[in-house]
Amino acid sequence: MSGADRLVDRYVSPFLGILPLIAWLSLFSLTITLFYYGPFDWQVTNGLQLNLYLTGVGLAVTIGYLLAMFLKPRPSSNINMKVIAYSGAAFGLLISIPAMYIYTGKTPLDLVYAIANQGAIYLETSQHVRSESGIRLYFATLRSLLAPLTLVTIPLFILFRRVIPFRWWVVGLLYLLSQISFSLLRGTDKETIDLGIFIGITLVSAGLLARQLKILSRQKMIALVCVSVVLVGAVTQLFIHRKNARLGEPDQYCHGLTHLCADTNNVFVNWLPQSDQVSGVIVINYLSHGYYGLSLALQEPFDTTFGIGHSFFLMEKFLGATGSRVVLDRSYIGKIEQLGWDRKFLWSTMYVWIANDIGFAGSFVFMFVLGFMFALSWRDFLGRRNIPAFLFFLHLVIIFFYSSMNNQVTMGADYYFSTIAWLAIWLFSRRTQVRQVCSPTPVHPIVSG
Repeated sequence: MSGADRLVDRYVSPFLGILPLIAWLSLFSLTITLFYYGPFDWQVTNGLQLNLYLTGVGLAVTIGYLLAMFLKPRPSSNINMKVIAYSGAAFGLLISIPAMYIYTGKTPLDLVYAIANQGAIYLETSQHVRSESGIRLYFATLRSLLAPLTLVTIPLFILFRRVIPFRWWVVGLLYLLSQISFSLLRGTDKETIDLGIFIGITLVSAGLLARQLKILSRQKMIALVCVSVVLVGAVTQLFIHRKNARLGEPDQYCHGLTHLCADTNNVFVNWLPQSDQVSGVIVINYLSHGYYGLSLALQEPFDTTFGIGHSFFLMEKFLGATGSRVVLDRSYIGKIEQLGWDRKFLWSTMYVWIANDIGFAGSFVFMFVLGFMFALSWRDFLGRRNIPAFLFFLHLVIIFFYSSMNNQVTMGADYYFSTIAWLAIWLFSRRTQVRQVCSPTPVHPIVSG
């Protein structure tokens, strides 16, 4: 074991070890509180059943996480992560402009118009997607195959910032700008939210690792946290701006399908300036309304969907290829859609999607495993600077962040493929002992500050 490894092992903090669990339990509790006591009066008829199920989810994740804390963190085999970063930036930049045109019918020359008209851009993108789908299918396949490289590019550039040459920093910056431009041209939120999560989590995680190694001052650590908070604020503001643009700056917010309207006198929004109350309602709605879909699904009988039902992407492809609704109609998602809870416009939490395949009892086992891997991947990074573990950990962060909304990593092929790829890379490269290789560049330069 190298001196650096011994130093990390010596200074691993138990608090830092459980920090991701604390963060998720806080978010989990907040979203449930917003659902029950927020501005929408959801008429839940099976409150006890819903509460017991959510308690079971929280316990399953917590027990799985804490059990993994007893395992010793392991390093990865020697993988040239810089090459992965360079490849992701180069390939991502090469396909960025074609992707903009294929998915939106626009190019970077339309950015000024897009920024000023996000509401109109969203509608135009929706019409464009419905009007043609030929080449987009093949291009989506290409994007999915490249996703394990492109989705982790920015985190890797942050982690290896001290050893990346200037010319590659230019490529990386152009790639980052292309992703922001793509989101603006589509008028959608997912790209910027995910990018904000990846950047913020990577900055804080790198800072925590450097801090425990005593090579980062407390002031710099606070600065990193502040940058991440500002980033979260900027992404949230952009999200709100887009929603207001689509809705036309409304005075009241109501669900388009359920027609349930928000009470702006609610304690969670009445303290906001009147002009911002609807914006607050929109954020609360996105974070919490999936629990109503969950409450509906808990009252339905279970029929397995044969390993397809956990993924919106797979179910839609099966429906399109066969024309058969057999899988959809067997799923909880399909059953509550018949009650008016539309699968494309309303959320039902990640737990319903998982339960489509293995039932709600089986979903407890799945959440236990997720909690276990959440802890193990974090400890591998924090304790032994295992970069593949951290890249898989980022995908788990996306899963847990969106868990009150949907099964985000299986919604589309890109995240689905990337999650499976980095899980496999992490597990197969995880070794007890890493062979030392003579090199002028440290294996993981993030430990140098």
